[in-house]
Amino acid sequence: MFAKNIWNYILNFYPEGPKPYLKTDVLLTLLYRVGDLLEKEPSIIELNGEVTVMGPIYGEGDSLITLLSLVGMPPQRTYVFLGCYFGLGFAPLESLLLLMCLKCLFPNKIYLLKGHLEEPASIKSLGLDDWLFRRRVPRESVLRVSETVMRTVAQMPIGAMIGPKILCLPGGPGPTIREHGLAALRTCVRSSMSQLDRLLCMEAAWTVMKLEGAPVTADDGIPTFTEAQCAAFCKANNLTLIVRGRQLVDEGFLNYPKEALTIVSAVAYLDNFRNYAAAVTFQGLNASVVRYKMDEGEPKSLDIVKPGIGRNALAFPM
Repeated sequence: MFAKNIWNYILNFYPEGPKPYLKTDVLLTLLYRVGDLLEKEPSIIELNGEVTVMGPIYGEGDSLITLLSLVGMPPQRTYVFLGCYFGLGFAPLESLLLLMCLKCLFPNKIYLLKGHLEEPASIKSLGLDDWLFRRRVPRESVLRVSETVMRTVAQMPIGAMIGPKILCLPGGPGPTIREHGLAALRTCVRSSMSQLDRLLCMEAAWTVMKLEGAPVTADDGIPTFTEAQCAAFCKANNLTLIVRGRQLVDEGFLNYPKEALTIVSAVAYLDNFRNYAAAVTFQGLNASVVRYKMDEGEPKSLDIVKPGIGRNALAFPM
């Protein structure tokens, strides 16, 4: 019933409507159960057969339920999500909680990787406490629930293998990952205090692609990889492809370089872009894409065309 209520809230959302009522005891029970499941999973999930990968959701609940509806629901489908469930969309908590409900119902069909927006500093800066309070979690319970959310998402795996050749990482192969290789990712302990394990976890979530031909920019401390470094990492670790998020791409997916596939699953990001939302299904080394975009209708002025947040898209599978 909890999952159904969240789905209906997302489906029927309108900006002036009320936020859902999240009962503290139900919320904590869900978080504890999911935490127990995540804690038992390895740092790198090993999967075979047909697997669908979704990129960052960024709190855009309408994108999440649209892609689930287009591709198919578990247990008929197996999903890997590339993190960044939180974000500036209208349903950041609801997107994560819906996926957590599905994880409880189908633990071997839903795999939730940790993105950079699931880091404690990111969660706090996005305003988790305020989200909870506006969803009628009592003020005296907000801190407890907030800390439980952060502990739970901290246990998410950092990556997934689809067969022997495809590696899913929310970010990409940062310098430490490139130095120590896939074997180190597999043996990484997420709760470890060792510097190596912490660097591996951080880079898996935070690393961005730095195009070799792009102008030199100031170093902001975020780990990066180039096209050549991606190719070298794949060759050294006997991989064909790295599937990642952490980048906005207009078509919903981008296979560049040939060893990297970037996916975004939030349509019309922040309502300021007109990007597709995509999900990619792998069967061995074969891939098929389901994507959709907003129906903008006849050309109009910018003020009229700009959509309202929420259920603002019509699905057009490609």
